Amino acid sequence: MAVQRRSGDTSPDRGVGRQRQKVLGLLREAQRPVDAQGVADTLQIHVTTARFHLSELESQGYVRRGSSARSKGAGRPKLTYELAPRLDYADIVSLFAAHLGGTPQERESRAQRIGADLAHRVRLARPREETSISDLVVATLTELGFQVR
Repeated sequence: MAVQRRSGDTSPDRGVGRQRQKVLGLLREAQRPVDAQGVADTLQIHVTTARFHLSELESQGYVRRGSSARSKGAGRPKLTYELAPRLDYADIVSLFAAHLGGTPQERESRAQRIGADLAHRVRLARPREETSISDLVVATLTELGFQVR
């Protein structure tokens, strides 16, 4: 089953190879969940390769797996894939901030402590190879799931 492509946002996701970017683009454009055979047919790759890329994207949190309604024949339902819902950073921060409570000064103080703790954890997580502050900021934000718009 080939999936019809629609025009739309095809910007590459950072940290994902070119072939997986194509898979993500296909899922982004699909109007319903797609199975591995549909990905393979549309991208003209082997179904095993499509399954591999879908599995890797699932393990990285980019896609989620489901199953189609069972057909009349024997066997298990087909696995389907769709983009995993992702909260934007601003959504997460606003939800978090709404539950901090207290005065504006108390919320600001708590937020600064949270930011300092997060920065400390990121710094200690592993040795960094970035040579400039801007490279460090970009790498850290990418690790935290930020996406360029």
